[in-house]
Amino acid sequence: MARPEWERIWNTLGGLQSILALFVDFSALEIKQACSVLGKCNRGRGYPARERCLEQLLRALVPFYHNASSLKTRDQRPLLRFYARLVPACSTHFVAELLDQADHPLLVHVGSAAIARYHPALVHKIIHQFGVAHSGASDDGKLCWSSYPRLAHDLPTDKRDGTGFSPAMHFLSKLLDDAASNGIAGLSGGETVGLVAGPLLRHAIKNKVSEDRIMHICNVTICFLKRERFAMAWSRAHFGLFSYHLASYWSRRGATMHPPLDNALSDFLRLYGATQRHEAYDNTVELISDLFPAVYRDHRHALLLHVTEFFTKPGINLRDLGPNEPLRFDRWSYRWFVDMKPSQALDLLKRLIRSRTDHNFLSLERKDSIFSHPSIPSGRYSDPAILLTYLNRGQEGARAQAEKITYQMQKKSATSGEHADRAFFAKSAMFYAIVSGSLDLYHEVIKWSRRYIKDPMTVIVVFGSGSILTTEGIELLSGMYSGELQIAATAADHWEVAEGNRILFVLFNHACASLKEPSFNVDDWDAVKRTYRLVIEKRMRTATSLQHHDHASEEIIHIKVWRDTLTFPVELESAACKPEHERLCFNSAAGPLSHGTPYSVETNSVGFSSGSYLFLNTLAKARDELWKDIRSSYSPATTVLGQPWPRGLPVQCLAPFDLGNSEARGFTPFLSSRVANVVFMSQLNSEADIPRDEEARSAIGAFVASYEISLRIHILQLPKGRLRYEEVTRAWQHAMKITRARMVESEAIRFWRSRFESALPVMKLHLPMTELECQEYPILPLTDGDDETQYWDPATNQPAAIKHRQLPARAIDCFLCTSTSRINVFASFNEPHVTIPSFELSPVWEVRDWKLAPAAVEEGLIASALLYIDSTIKKGSRTLAKPFPSSHAVRYPSLILDSDFLLARSRSSSQAIELVRAMINRVPSTLIVALATGTLSTSKEAAQAEDDTTASPTACELLALSTNSDQP
Repeated sequence: MARPEWERIWNTLGGLQSILALFVDFSALEIKQACSVLGKCNRGRGYPARERCLEQLLRALVPFYHNASSLKTRDQRPLLRFYARLVPACSTHFVAELLDQADHPLLVHVGSAAIARYHPALVHKIIHQFGVAHSGASDDGKLCWSSYPRLAHDLPTDKRDGTGFSPAMHFLSKLLDDAASNGIAGLSGGETVGLVAGPLLRHAIKNKVSEDRIMHICNVTICFLKRERFAMAWSRAHFGLFSYHLASYWSRRGATMHPPLDNALSDFLRLYGATQRHEAYDNTVELISDLFPAVYRDHRHALLLHVTEFFTKPGINLRDLGPNEPLRFDRWSYRWFVDMKPSQALDLLKRLIRSRTDHNFLSLERKDSIFSHPSIPSGRYSDPAILLTYLNRGQEGARAQAEKITYQMQKKSATSGEHADRAFFAKSAMFYAIVSGSLDLYHEVIKWSRRYIKDPMTVIVVFGSGSILTTEGIELLSGMYSGELQIAATAADHWEVAEGNRILFVLFNHACASLKEPSFNVDDWDAVKRTYRLVIEKRMRTATSLQHHDHASEEIIHIKVWRDTLTFPVELESAACKPEHERLCFNSAAGPLSHGTPYSVETNSVGFSSGSYLFLNTLAKARDELWKDIRSSYSPATTVLGQPWPRGLPVQCLAPFDLGNSEARGFTPFLSSRVANVVFMSQLNSEADIPRDEEARSAIGAFVASYEISLRIHILQLPKGRLRYEEVTRAWQHAMKITRARMVESEAIRFWRSRFESALPVMKLHLPMTELECQEYPILPLTDGDDETQYWDPATNQPAAIKHRQLPARAIDCFLCTSTSRINVFASFNEPHVTIPSFELSPVWEVRDWKLAPAAVEEGLIASALLYIDSTIKKGSRTLAKPFPSSHAVRYPSLILDSDFLLARSRSSSQAIELVRAMINRVPSTLIVALATGTLSTSKEAAQAEDDTTASPTACELLALSTNSDQP
């Protein structure tokens, strides 16, 4: 209908009279869909003849027009909410007349968004003439919508003129000009800025409109604010869009180097600040947090000066702070200084420190940052000296000053008599070493901290997550960060990966030394054990970023990063698996890099660079060789284990990070071959008997590869789309083949399907189903065309249940039943109990996804529920006593429910009513009405005769259901 051929389609349907007849036969859902499609056909080019046809259809459908219309629908259903969807496709004149009638029944159902999208000129005219009705109709009833805040979004995006302005932008610009001179009826000052000025400025900057036009928008907005400055206290949502884009454009044009824009930003901040009714601190923090991302880093200092000078009451001149001068707000965020240009941030911080001799102005924020560390024990403010040390990096004497403060903290810690003070100053020494950026100094502090492994109260803090697992500490230990935070060093000469590894070994040695102490508690060292994974992951992410964005050489990254990183975790794992370190609980087969994660293979795949995947592949191969030696030392029989039992690590323990990612394809040959060997295990190996002698079982232990993890990695390493599904089919066919001798096809389908679905939840698998599962029920019985009544049991087609069957275990069953997470190194071999799942379909009325049910099943469910309700009520006539709707067009034949179905204890009227409620859009309205009417009559007769009144609640529920049907 949206194309020029609309007239041929209209005539093919038979014109207006035929379409009206179709609407009478349509269900409510079909009418809704038809009106939605027709109402959107006015997109693009409009056709006056089509608009007239749709207007005639609307007049024939809506009773409001029937007195003046020659054609009227016979449909009495109250479907105005659906007919209103035709309004946008009508002519502008028709829509204007409709909006001009305050008592028109369609108005409450007409969406303003659709009117604005298809009739923007009319909306422009109405708003200029009558203003904005913010909540319903205006005082004179000329306008009846309430979603003006979406108007700028709903206006159509037409072609822009030579100045870059579209018709919608011209409208908003004129609206803003009118607001500055006279205001807009029904629209507050804050809403004008947020809903008119903000979107207009955003589109103007995006469309690269001339600077003069953008300055005009800013100046007009400022003029409006001066006029409406005391209208209300604006909300963050109102000013946010305009202020963000104003600050962004101010920064693009040179910030303070562009005086007109600089004055506009200053005026806006001053006017906005004058409307605030809340504490200055809360609004200032929100404003700076919102505007900083919009401004270049070099201009953030100037923005902060503007905000504090013009926004706060009274303003603060940060350029000239005197001693002990009040700052009006006393919780500055360290992020503001970190995100600024270092030299500007350093200068500002020094002025603040001189102004506040108590140094109480930095807020305590994230617990995982060294900058959220108080200056004194139990302090409520962060220590500005740590931030000052960070900002001083690269300055002359900065390293010596950081060492001096670090040594002072170490001395205070060593001489303190209280546990809390010792722990606090030791933690401070660590943080000063980290913020100095020197791995050598951090190494010295970590070595020095060994003295506290004898102190159970101090070791919790010094080696806890708040000290060891800070974001800045992990970045430093990665050895790939220097200078500013979160900025990787692109020059390989600055990387100190080997030094970071040495510090990590020192931490491990401290943990091993604590094993000899009587106060040893394994939980105290959990943060240290989690450090290794976080550091390696940081290196992988940094290497990925450098390769993808800075085009760093993969060869250089391998030499400078992965060569040292590869030997470190293998040596660490070898030491952790020694018997004397067993109490440290760091000898999991998943490896040290998996500590702190619930599974050895993550469920959320995150992509890394090719070099990172090559590192993981090489690491897996080295760890597999290491564990061959470890296992053989426990059980020499491991060296003679044959296929399919691994002599080293099982698949689920080889890699500490997820390899089920298409980016890893081709870069993990060792791991890929291992998972393929499990998924496509030969029939000889899969059907092999499980070893019975204790020596072989002891050698195998829990080291059995997981089929589920192997299948997942094997499939998800392929590109999304056809290749994945083809490989799933190949794996499925192989699985069916290797179990053919043990079970019939239907059993094999049930046996394997749950395994595949569990391994690949992210894919929509189309696996085969058994014949019994494909059997649909309940299905209405076939009729010969006569009106003879039939007895019907809806459960006739329901297949009988099949019990599970026990199978003798084979080698493949061990791979299917093993744990997908970490394994217990010392666990004994566990022979699996293998069963073919039972088969039992859900009862006829059990809740299921009705939308996916076939049409024949839907009809069977509806008929069975209606018949059940009808059969439980004592009355003379039955609802389906004859074919419905007629003997010539039978939808439901004449039926009586079988007594076995009626007398089943598992069924009740409430279940039947719930079923009807769930499928109310598909239930014929005449049947609902007839059933409700008959039930009411029975209920009334029972009440008069003081007989059984069980029909009363059923009647009430059916009445409630009838209001939701097509004919309420």
